[in-house]
Amino acid sequence: MLVLCGNALTTTFGVESCRETLEVLDVEDNCIETVAALRSLSLCSKLARLSLVDNGVTRLPQYRFHVRHLLP
Repeated sequence: MLVLCGNALTTTFGVESCRETLEVLDVEDNCIETVAALRSLSLCSKLARLSLVDNGVTRLPQYRFHVRHLLP
């Protein structure tokens, strides 16, 4: 589990360094505005839970659909 809440993150770049073990990622209350900013998560094959609460990306139309298709 990796908790990065409230860090003013604009992207998940760098998180992929944990790609072989990361199962839960909490990036609540950050500044992630686009689905593209989550692209690095496509390398995290074991990611089972992602929390994006209080990020701008969650206000995009059909953001859940796009995020699901981004993830492995």
